[in-house]
Amino acid sequence: MDKHMILAACAITRDLPDIKRSALATGAEFVSAEPGTIILEQGAAADFAYIVVEGAVQVFTRSPGGDEIVLARLDAGDHFGEQAVLAGCRRNASVRAQQATTLLRLPAQPFLAACRQQAPLAERVSALCRAQLLRNFARQSALLKKLPIDVFARLVLDRRQFPAGTTVFTEGEPADQVHLIVDGHALVYRCEEGKPTQIARLESGQCFGEAGVGQGTTRAATVIAGATLTTLSLSADSFRQMLAAEPRLSDHIGTLQRIYRLPQLGFVTQGHGRLDGHDAISCVYRLPGDR
Repeated sequence: MDKHMILAACAITRDLPDIKRSALATGAEFVSAEPGTIILEQGAAADFAYIVVEGAVQVFTRSPGGDEIVLARLDAGDHFGEQAVLAGCRRNASVRAQQATTLLRLPAQPFLAACRQQAPLAERVSALCRAQLLRNFARQSALLKKLPIDVFARLVLDRRQFPAGTTVFTEGEPADQVHLIVDGHALVYRCEEGKPTQIARLESGQCFGEAGVGQGTTRAATVIAGATLTTLSLSADSFRQMLAAEPRLSDHIGTLQRIYRLPQLGFVTQGHGRLDGHDAISCVYRLPGDR
């Protein structure tokens, strides 16, 4: 195995000048891990970045309730650990060997120095990191965390931003996308007795638009950005393929539909949590007249 060839082929190091790659190769070392070995742990200091040479690793985290959530499977040529190195923070996920694996381990300081001296490379690696963080955020949402990892890996998630007051979609129009809120909040309105009535406020980590897409109907409500709203959007076709791969999601969507269709219960605030060891959706209704 040739360190220089591995560095020349990897996305986070291939654009380095030859002299920088050679210097990085000098301090890099091959390490082996048997299946199940923890390579790095969430919360630990970021002292290395890694390139998978042979085998495969699994990136995972844990929900507040203690459930393990697999974020990604990485194969030969993939990389991990560089996000925390570049950000100067602690690990935001754990990684273990899924099979017998060989890694090229890059010390943090030489890797960081090489990236910082090449502005275009630093920006590209940072962009890769931002994209991965968004996918990790999406993976931990109530909507997507139960998907088989191979199905999740194929999803195309588009980042979108809506200024405060922008209408994301309108009641009665075709349902063509599902949105997961990354930042900001969304206000949900339904036309009742000829006037718009706010029925819900949705926060980061919650989704909207899934009912109409999943059931093939038009939009049942209007959604407006309550503040600058950032979402990850999923096309209708991709979402339906996701439902076919994980039928339990239909139960989740059905629950949401029942929440919003309970009559005369006014404004609803929705949350996610655990009850008796199971995922649960909690709802607080503010009744007309502030009851």
